[in-house]
Amino acid sequence: MRHLQQYRGFGIKEAMKPISQIDVKGHAPEGWVINDNSLYKKYIFEDFNVAMEFMNEVAEVCNQMNHHPKWTNIYKTVECWLRTHDAGDVVTDADRELAQSMDRIASRLLIENT
Repeated sequence: MRHLQQYRGFGIKEAMKPISQIDVKGHAPEGWVINDNSLYKKYIFEDFNVAMEFMNEVAEVCNQMNHHPKWTNIYKTVECWLRTHDAGDVVTDADRELAQSMDRIASRLLIENT
């Protein structure tokens, strides 16, 4: 759990604190929805190569955070579900932070490839 302190700069208890469903809906990053008690988003890229570039870049962030998504890839589509297993499979601040990082990476790749 030390990774959360290093990455976010806050204590473990704060990082792992569950967010209520009301809080999640009110504070979910734009474009994310609640699905299966997770933050959920579908990204559609130009092609398979861009989707893989996205996943590889996100994987680096995930490894830095030691916080890994449930995700799937079919050709140019990447679907992501974010929730924190260590907090009881609920959405936490760490999930929102990862969602925002994913959006930043996706925005850059989508701009570069349009």
